[in-house]
Amino acid sequence: MRTFAHLSGHSEYSSDSNATIKALVAAAAADGQTALALTDTNLTAAPLFRAEARRHGIKPIIGLDVKWVDNRHWEDRQKVFNLTLLAENRTGWHSLVALYNSSSVPGRSQQFVDYELLSRHADGLIALTGGRRGPIDTYLHENDADTARTNFTRLEAALGTGRVFLEASFPGAAQLLTGVFMGKTAHVVATGRYRQVTETDTAARKTLLDIRAGKSCLGYGEGGWLRTEPEMREQAPDSRAWQDAVTLASTVADAIDYDAIPEPGGNLASFPEPEGFQNEGEYLRHLAFRGAASRYDEIPFEVIERLNAELEVIISKGAAASTLIAHDLITWCADNDILTGARGNSSSSLVLYCLGVTDINPLTYGLRYERFLRRGRNEISSPDIDVQASRRQDVHDYLATRWPDRVARAATHSRVKAETWTRRGLVSEEKAALVEGRLQSRHIHPCALVIAPRDLADTVPVLPDRRSGHEHELPITNWDAQTLINEGYLVLNLIGSSTLDVIAKTAAQARLDRAAPVHLGLLLPDGDGDLYASSTPAAWDLFAKGDADGVFQLGADDAVAAAKIARPRNLTDMAALIALYGKEDRLNRYLSARINRPRLRYYHLEHLTADETEQAWLCQTLAPTHGEIVFQEQVMDLFASVSGFSGVDADGAWRFLAKKSPDWRTLREKFIEGAVQEQYDRAGTRYSMAFSEETAGRVFDLIIESVPCLFSASHAHAYARHAFQTAWLRTHFLEAFQQVLDEVQPHRRRPATA
Repeated sequence: MRTFAHLSGHSEYSSDSNATIKALVAAAAADGQTALALTDTNLTAAPLFRAEARRHGIKPIIGLDVKWVDNRHWEDRQKVFNLTLLAENRTGWHSLVALYNSSSVPGRSQQFVDYELLSRHADGLIALTGGRRGPIDTYLHENDADTARTNFTRLEAALGTGRVFLEASFPGAAQLLTGVFMGKTAHVVATGRYRQVTETDTAARKTLLDIRAGKSCLGYGEGGWLRTEPEMREQAPDSRAWQDAVTLASTVADAIDYDAIPEPGGNLASFPEPEGFQNEGEYLRHLAFRGAASRYDEIPFEVIERLNAELEVIISKGAAASTLIAHDLITWCADNDILTGARGNSSSSLVLYCLGVTDINPLTYGLRYERFLRRGRNEISSPDIDVQASRRQDVHDYLATRWPDRVARAATHSRVKAETWTRRGLVSEEKAALVEGRLQSRHIHPCALVIAPRDLADTVPVLPDRRSGHEHELPITNWDAQTLINEGYLVLNLIGSSTLDVIAKTAAQARLDRAAPVHLGLLLPDGDGDLYASSTPAAWDLFAKGDADGVFQLGADDAVAAAKIARPRNLTDMAALIALYGKEDRLNRYLSARINRPRLRYYHLEHLTADETEQAWLCQTLAPTHGEIVFQEQVMDLFASVSGFSGVDADGAWRFLAKKSPDWRTLREKFIEGAVQEQYDRAGTRYSMAFSEETAGRVFDLIIESVPCLFSASHAHAYARHAFQTAWLRTHFLEAFQQVLDEVQPHRRRPATA
């Protein structure tokens, strides 16, 4: 077992390093190190580092390198020092997050820590004095030992006696520090201050720093690597001070808790249920059935059954609060004339339909709830919601008011594409290849927001938006959306849609021009709203004419041409065109099927079977798309209706195939085995007929052939709804529509026919 642990170092999530978390941890494990500290200049990698270190049996030590100044509010020029802070325990983690979140100063581009701030968030923290550029070494090299001792005393006063360690990043420093502080309670620890994994990574690190800067850098800062214990000791084998400092690093690591950073989970926001309801689940059930009563004159048994099934999954998985939060937001938007629309798999939920989060009835279009939430899925899905782009800031402001100090925007990270930088001539192909895929920069996620169960102050690392003119906007987390989800937080995707601006503003203008309100929630074809039934055919005729300027998803000439051939007459027809756009071979095959497989007794499915009974059964799934598989949900339906898979197992089969694993032979055998026998539910109702082995094989082969090109039916139908609404408005309010369109989307791509 090694008697050394690195207590200071950076990963690629700091601006001066190219070291990946996986490579760092693997190198430490290979050397037999039992603990490793990561002290980036932010806390972005903390969850990833925790998981990777534990996977290798290494204790993860989370720290933070900060800039220490006398007074962080001074605008006058002052000395800036390095200081490293380590979280000793869970309290220390929360102190570290709180200190980081408080370190920003308005009008300053960097974060700073001073004595007052450190004293305020000192609980559970251990400090290293920052090496060569710390508040101790800097003055020692200026022959000012008195100021060095004073700074050490100040740090101990803030953190406590025995909680500040003199950091020696090279053997000479250990000797000097030991001499200056002899007789005091100060202890010297050795650090490698790594910025790369191996000594040979220097060229790659410099290349990455050049790319991040967009030019050749004049300096590259410290360049230590993750030295092994022998490499650390061999720097000064005869120096007692250095050898003791190397050993003490391991002692410090041993004193730090293994689980200083919290485990994932337990971070879902709650929703305050009104008086008279025992819990969130009961309140959600009440709202869902109240909404169903407003959607249906008389609630059908099928709806009651589906609602109960969905509610059971939502409540059992702890997703009632996230659903109520989405409903609360949609209700506020409706009350404040902000147009919204669910997208993605949100449209597959009947609960969300009854709550008014989406206006697409999943039962009408055969949308499967398992796409949104299922029992075997660990993540809690939250609805993806489109809002008018011009009103998104209003929505952010409402959320910040509704859930004060608990809402922030997620980060996103871009990674190096070597080809981009070789084309620009900044680096050679050989050097660029060394940093392909490394982290390049951090940005603000365009739509993901986190809503936390408590104040973000000491739970999630966040920083204010420093962009000029954006200072009043929501803060930005260090973590990206997937990390927040993995940590158990509710992430809501709010997408600013200029199309919704066009729809909302045209409807408002139409109301002024003709004194006739347009009820957008009822503006749906296929029988979901009868108010506009007589005016619907003319809107579908627009697609056949190719008069599509401003019609959602039909901005390109090839999309207009496909719509002219297909002549969509319902939402599923339009959804199929959207799902197949950009997939020329599959689109042409679908268009051919739509033209050449007329609506006779059954759609012609001779390519799968000559047996009319089998054709009739397959038509339940394939008839809407003329015998072709267009949607991901159709794969699940075929697994269920042909082979008898349960809803959860059918979803699992799709997910397996979507990973494009070549090893699907076992699944094929299972599919055929189930398909050749009839399947009955507990009530004795047959839900899968017996197919021939040949037909079952052809159906499975069609599935395999189609998988790479498939699109979510829920997502496609949500898009199709916007396409229909824009077509309807263009048909019946052309002047207002065109005026709004030119105002909102002046640089849109226009079809050649426009």
